[in-house]
Amino acid sequence: MGDEDFYLEMIETYLEEDKRELLEKEYSLSDWKSYQIHMHSLKSTSLTIGADELSEHAKALELAVKDGNDSFVKEHHEEIMQEYDKLLGQIQKEFHQNF
Repeated sequence: MGDEDFYLEMIETYLEEDKRELLEKEYSLSDWKSYQIHMHSLKSTSLTIGADELSEHAKALELAVKDGNDSFVKEHHEEIMQEYDKLLGQIQKEFHQNF
C-alpha cells in the first residue's frame, strides 16, 4: 500500500502474535480443530506481510486438517514450524537492527 508506518505496525503485530507455542501444543494434543484455525491465521497473516511461501505451506496444513489427512500434517508440521521459526528470527533481527 506504500504506507511504511502501517507495514511496520503489521510486522510488529506479526512478531507479537507468535503462534509457535500454540501450534506446537495443539499439534501435540492432536487438537486438529484449533490447529486448523491457527494455521489459517498463520496463512493469512504471513500472506499479509509478504511471506508468500510460508503462507502457502500453512495453507497446505490447514487444508490437510480440513480433509482429515493427519498423515500429511504429521509429515510436514516440523518443517513448516522450522520455516516459521526462521522467518520470525529474520524479521526480529531486521526489525531490531533498523527500527
